[in-house]
Amino acid sequence: MSAVDLDPFAFAGQSGGDAELVRAERRLRDILPLWEREPLSDEEADALSHRMYEQIEIINNTAPTTLFGAAIKLRVLADPDHGMEAGDREDDWISLRQVRDFIEREVAAGHAVVAVD
Repeated sequence: MSAVDLDPFAFAGQSGGDAELVRAERRLRDILPLWEREPLSDEEADALSHRMYEQIEIINNTAPTTLFGAAIKLRVLADPDHGMEAGDREDDWISLRQVRDFIEREVAAGHAVVAVD
């Protein structure tokens, strides 16, 4: 694994794949604290929900190309407030299968160590 795979700033200016995952996660992290403002009007809450779910949809539907991208997808899926625990979304399962497929490709390519007792 190269340093590019580990550095989120290495994706700056790139399009698609992990670069898109990094941008969407950053936007999601910027949106989440806005829920703490009180009181939110119905219009504000609807707008935040829309912005939040747009980013989750991007993350769920973008296949990872590195372990860094796979970790972004898993962080979103595992979040208790807006991940799978908060309610099933059809694209949550797409995201989970993409992470599984990425890991299987890495193992098949010999990029992951598999220990069997």
